Amino acid sequence: MKCKVCSEEIRNCYLNKTTLRQHRMCFTCNFWREHLINDKKLAGQHKTCMIDGTHYIICDEDSKSSFRGFGGARFQIEFNDGTRVVTTNLWCQGEPEGYWKQHFPDNARFENNLKWQKIGNCSYLCEEK
Repeated sequence: MKCKVCSEEIRNCYLNKTTLRQHRMCFTCNFWREHLINDKKLAGQHKTCMIDGTHYIICDEDSKSSFRGFGGARFQIEFNDGTRVVTTNLWCQGEPEGYWKQHFPDNARFENNLKWQKIGNCSYLCEEK
């Protein structure tokens, strides 16, 4: 069976195959479908953001988990509506591509001009000079 969005073959994976087949989507398209639904549910709560084409989730600052997004680094985010959020629990989902890109417009920016920069074989979120 092929994905109804991108035409990729729907492969077996650790995710429940039934979910992928039910929506007739590959893992990647289903991933972005779920984020789109979640973003709409959280609209206006400043819990998700798109910055320079990259999707992020701002998780609970009071989380008892020992895992924090970006290892607990501090981020200052300004949303297009002027709301400012400071977080030490930011998680990156990556960049939606193809069909999905149009559904995730930028709605925020990093206040300290952070940009993804490739250093060696890895990409890092660094302050742009």
